[in-house]
Amino acid sequence: MENSKEALLALDLDFRGVIDLWPTQRLFAKDIGVTPQSVNVMHKNNNINHKHWPRMEEKAKERGIKRVTYKKLYKIHYALQRQEDLENDPTDT
Repeated sequence: MENSKEALLALDLDFRGVIDLWPTQRLFAKDIGVTPQSVNVMHKNNNINHKHWPRMEEKAKERGIKRVTYKKLYKIHYALQRQEDLENDPTDT
């Protein structure tokens, strides 16, 4: 079974990378209806709440950004979550 880092690398994109597909973080914020400060936090934490994904997919399509789909966002989330789980596994010594 492939590990989460390999899975994330296979995606060739994380949430920071998704945000960076937009022309600017300010436009990303406007497109999904949050403040630029919220986007800074999302970028720093490499996390975008799933409630924003449908709007992201819609706006990405409007902007011609083809790499942003709900399925891709879910795969990124899953890979990052698995990586975090493995890093915090108390049974791993």
